[in-house]
Amino acid sequence: MPTPSFKTHIKFTAQRSTVSALYHLLNSLESTQKKTPSDILPAAILMAFSIESYINNIGASHIAIWGELERLPWKNKLAILHKERKRNPEWQHYPLQFATEIFRLRDRLAHGKAELIEGPSFASRQEAIDFARDGDVEPKWISQIDETWLQEARKRFDELMEYLSLLFGSSPTSYFQTSTVHITGPHAVTNKHA
Repeated sequence: MPTPSFKTHIKFTAQRSTVSALYHLLNSLESTQKKTPSDILPAAILMAFSIESYINNIGASHIAIWGELERLPWKNKLAILHKERKRNPEWQHYPLQFATEIFRLRDRLAHGKAELIEGPSFASRQEAIDFARDGDVEPKWISQIDETWLQEARKRFDELMEYLSLLFGSSPTSYFQTSTVHITGPHAVTNKHA
């Protein structure tokens, strides 16, 4: 008699990795005493990656030709998803406003050009040299990436992801879904969320 054989089938989602990495980073940042923009920027980048990977996951699940659309800019893809649901995206209002902000930040980082920043005046040349050597001069848009920004961004990220989940009738926290596992074998098929 042949031995029963069971096989697993796992449906992996890209946002599983990005959201998991994001929350791992956010949790580790909680124990960092003084957070600098350099500490926080990786979280902002992972937020943008997570949002776009979730947009692509939703699109691939609901629009047959998504493979032809997934290389479009994030905003175009999100507009297509809204059109599919017969809704108009309200870019200047909550929660889509956060998507606009986080992608603007990502684009500044990915496509940024050199900026000339005028520093303070000093009484002596040596003071100016010391400041230039030791000063942490950054554009205003970078210096605003602080702990307060991070706390607000974390909350707004969750609200945006929940909005995207609900747009297509999924549970509000479906973006946390790691994978779907199916086990097939003699006499049974088991579905389980891992």
